[in-house]
Amino acid sequence: MIAEEGGFYRTILSYLSKKEKKERIIPVLWVVGQTYASLSGVSYEEYYKNPELMLRTQIKFFEEFKDTFTLPGIWPDLGLIPEAGALGCEVKFFSYQDPQILRPALSLQDVNKLRVPDPSEAEYTRIVLKYLRYFKYNLPSSVQEKFEFLDGHVFCGGPGEVSALVVGYDQFLIGMYDFPQKVHILIRKVTNFIKDYIEAQLEIVGPPKRVIIWDHSPGMCSFNLYREFIHPYLKEIFLTYNQAEVRVYHNENNYAHLLPLIKELKANIYHIGPDQDLNKSSEILKGCIMGNIHPIKVLLRSTPDHIKKICREKVSNFKGKCLLLSTGGGMAPKTPLENIRALVNWNK
Repeated sequence: MIAEEGGFYRTILSYLSKKEKKERIIPVLWVVGQTYASLSGVSYEEYYKNPELMLRTQIKFFEEFKDTFTLPGIWPDLGLIPEAGALGCEVKFFSYQDPQILRPALSLQDVNKLRVPDPSEAEYTRIVLKYLRYFKYNLPSSVQEKFEFLDGHVFCGGPGEVSALVVGYDQFLIGMYDFPQKVHILIRKVTNFIKDYIEAQLEIVGPPKRVIIWDHSPGMCSFNLYREFIHPYLKEIFLTYNQAEVRVYHNENNYAHLLPLIKELKANIYHIGPDQDLNKSSEILKGCIMGNIHPIKVLLRSTPDHIKKICREKVSNFKGKCLLLSTGGGMAPKTPLENIRALVNWNK
C-alpha cells in the first residue's frame, strides 16, 4: 500500500525524519529476475536475453501489486553477472535459473594484469545499459510516475562481492590473510570500475535519487577483515552518492557483528536477513530496516494465514521508527502469489 502521497522517496524520508516512537510499517517486495521469470512461466534465458520480454514481465508483476512498493523496482537487472562478467568472468545463461559465473576472471596472483574496462563497452554492463535505455524509453508514463521508476535510479554490486567473483571467493578470502596487498589492489580496481558503471547509469537516468548497492561478502568476514578490506571501499561508494534521497544497502547474510561499521555507510535503508535481530539493527543503524521474513521457510512454504501471523509478530515486537516489512533477501522462485499477497496485506 502507499502510506502517504508524494512517492517512495518522500514517504521513506518523512518516516526517517519523524522523532516520535510510533512504528512506521510499510510492506515492500524485493523482486528480481528469478521472481519475475518464474511467476510468468517464461524461460530464464529468454527473460534475461530479451529486453522487451523483461520489461513486459516486470510490468505484469507491477500491475498485480500496483499499490505496493518494490525494490529494486522496474530495472534491467542481470543478476550477479554484469559487473563480474564485464571484468572477465565466464558467464553462462540457463533456461531454468539465473545466469551464473562459471569461472573467475583470473587468479589473485595476476591481479596486476586486471584491466578496468569502460562499462559502456564491456560485455554485460554494456547490455544492462542498453536495456536501461530501452526501459527508459518504453516504460509507460503511468507506471513510471507512480513510483518514480528509473528516475535517478542506480542498482549495482558492491566492491567486496564483485572482487570475490572476479578471483573466486576462496582466493579472495584466503588472500586477506596470505596476500593482503594483492587484495587491496584488486578491490581498488573493482571499486573504480563500479563507480564508472554507476556514472554510466546516471547518464541515462539522471542525477542520483535512489542508489541500491548489494554486497553479501561482509557477512562472510570477521569484524577486523571487513574493516580492513571491504568497508573503506563500500563506504566510499555510498559517500560518493550520499546526495541520493534513498540509499539502500542490501545483504541478507548475517552481518550483526558489523553493525557499528555498517552504520558508517550512511545508507538510510538497510536490508537484513531473517536471522538478524530487527530491534538491535534498528537501534544501531538508525535508518529504515527492511526484511527479516524468511523467503523460503515462511514466504515460500507457509500458508497465507501463517505468513500474516509471522508478520504481525514482527511488527508487534518492533521498537524502531521505520520497518519495511519484506523478505530477508530475494523471494524464492515460484513463491505463490497468494503468499506474496499475504505479506502485502499482513494487517488485514
